[in-house]
Amino acid sequence: MSNQDILGDTPADGALREKQPSSVIQTVHAREPPPSWLVVGAKARWWSESQQSHLGVVVTSVDMVRRRAVVHFEADRNSWKTVAFTHIGARGLLRPRAGRQTSVAAAAAAAACA
Repeated sequence: MSNQDILGDTPADGALREKQPSSVIQTVHAREPPPSWLVVGAKARWWSESQQSHLGVVVTSVDMVRRRAVVHFEADRNSWKTVAFTHIGARGLLRPRAGRQTSVAAAAAAAACA
């Protein structure tokens, strides 16, 4: 195997660049902060696809590094779910309690009224 098999074409500046398979190349998405209501002890709703209903949960952990939260069900404190921040919000699996809005939704509603 030659260096040319491992390395890409040498650009005019003479620098060598390593080729990477397309599966390694990823698009970087902007990371939005979690909603303001997502704090330890907050009560929220979990959307159950199997029961087609909301179940009450309590947020027991928020991991900003791994971008996920852990919730325990109010009806059975031994049952819990881990949910990524991408699945949290008005249309996600973990939703705020009825009547509570995320900060983005609240700002949009205030702007609509102005």
